[in-house]
Amino acid sequence: MKALERLRKNISVQRRGSTHVIAISARSSDPARAAELANVVAETYIARQLERKVEATLAGRDKIESQLTDARAAVVAAETAFRNYLVDNIDEVITATGNSDVEQLHAELDTLLGQSNTTRLRMDRLQAQLARSDWTGLARTLQAPEAMELEKQRIELMQRLGRTDLGMPADAATHDSLSAVEGALASVADDEFSRLRATLARTNSEIAERRQRLSIKVLEGHLPPEILTPFYGLQQAAQVAASSYEALLSRLQALETEASIQMSDSRVVSTAFPAARPVFPNKPLILSLAGIGGLGLGIALAFLFENYFGGFTDARQVEAVLRRRVAAVLPPALRGSGSVADAVVEAPLSTYSEAVRKMRAILDASLQRALSQAGAERGQVIVVSSALPGEGKTTLALSLARTYALSGRNVLIIDCDMRKPSLHHHLAVDASTGLIDILLRSAPNRDLSGILVRDPISPAVSIVGARRADLPTDQLVASEAFRQIIASARRNFDYVILDTPPLEPLVDGLYLCQHADAVVFVIRWARTPQQVVASALERIAELVPPGAATLLALTQKDGTASPPSRKARRALAAYEA
Repeated sequence: MKALERLRKNISVQRRGSTHVIAISARSSDPARAAELANVVAETYIARQLERKVEATLAGRDKIESQLTDARAAVVAAETAFRNYLVDNIDEVITATGNSDVEQLHAELDTLLGQSNTTRLRMDRLQAQLARSDWTGLARTLQAPEAMELEKQRIELMQRLGRTDLGMPADAATHDSLSAVEGALASVADDEFSRLRATLARTNSEIAERRQRLSIKVLEGHLPPEILTPFYGLQQAAQVAASSYEALLSRLQALETEASIQMSDSRVVSTAFPAARPVFPNKPLILSLAGIGGLGLGIALAFLFENYFGGFTDARQVEAVLRRRVAAVLPPALRGSGSVADAVVEAPLSTYSEAVRKMRAILDASLQRALSQAGAERGQVIVVSSALPGEGKTTLALSLARTYALSGRNVLIIDCDMRKPSLHHHLAVDASTGLIDILLRSAPNRDLSGILVRDPISPAVSIVGARRADLPTDQLVASEAFRQIIASARRNFDYVILDTPPLEPLVDGLYLCQHADAVVFVIRWARTPQQVVASALERIAELVPPGAATLLALTQKDGTASPPSRKARRALAAYEA
């Protein structure tokens, strides 16, 4: 069963369009075997089709043979009834007609009927012996010298084959000779059968002629109706039975001839030849489709990462996706033993320092617009935030504080990430008291001078986080104490920079944005998912006070900065010259 199932899977039979042409193909690792299988399938199909046609013809022949027996019995019965009736009433017929020819015609008709029955019996015997391959009985029935000679040859060949029991091999030539002799005997029987059928036809014709003459003689007399009517009916029944028998006999001979010359309705137009090259796998086609599919998948993935899932790798991409301008792209700075923010003081002419000053310039313009709308002089609160941890917001917040301080402004930077404070690490200071300690006091001291920490390398001052909080901190930044700290910072400093926790994991930053005059939102190059950035910006827009601007800063890791274009390098060289 498994072999047949595999063969069925590897053989394909398809019709070509609307034509009657059938294409047969076979798949195999061996081209010659594939061609052989296809040719064998075609030959088997044609042979099977021919067998079905022969079987259908022989089935019709067998049905006619069964009807022939009944027809023969009907002929015998009709002839017997007619003959008996004529014998029983011959005296009345002769007396009524006064013609002695009736008796003579009756005798002739009786003789012809006997001859017809003898011929039919001989034909039936020949046909039965031929069907049973009874060659000996067939030769005896034929009684022809040719048939007797063939039977003698057949017996000799059979005796020769019988000697194989004694150890003598029976060669194929003897079998072929025996088949030829038996075929010749069958041919002689067919010729005799045809001759007997012709004889039967002539005899039946003479019987019909005698009956016709007898009928005329009988009808010329004045027979009473009780004799004439049965006579006429029996005569007609005998003629009909004879005609039916002859028709069935003729049809039987025609079907036997048709079965021997039957031809298939299909033929092989072109035999299968071994393929010059494999049809499967089609390596060029598969590679082409794989290349096209891979290219399409790559483009689709690139589009999704570019616009939905991946991080931002270019300012133009940020502006295209978020519909917001990028205030500055912060390149990586050379980092010594301290913080990256030290480059603002230690390398003021570096590209990183220049980018921070560009951010400060745009931020000043936004804060000036917000201050004109507020209509009162006060310190400006700048919230530096991001969506996820590790974006570089503490570095940028400290860099902005230092660049403002170096420009002569009073600047305070507050580390508001009480869950994970890190500003004191950038400043390399160790504070005993931090923002969380001040907020947890039952009566907080409104004077900030006691908790301020001065930046070691710039005039900026800071409020750092001394330790991590062990309780929810959102209630602290939303408390009245924190609002008082912000109000005191506004009165004593030009700029107050809040380094906030990330917005995605913590809620603290949402409360802190409510104090902002401007928000600087930091995005890490190729890291922060685009959907996360968009969601965070939507929450900021809902919480910041009216008129507060939100500026975007794209920070790059070390080694990720894009090289400047040729035009930019020429402009920089001309400027330095």
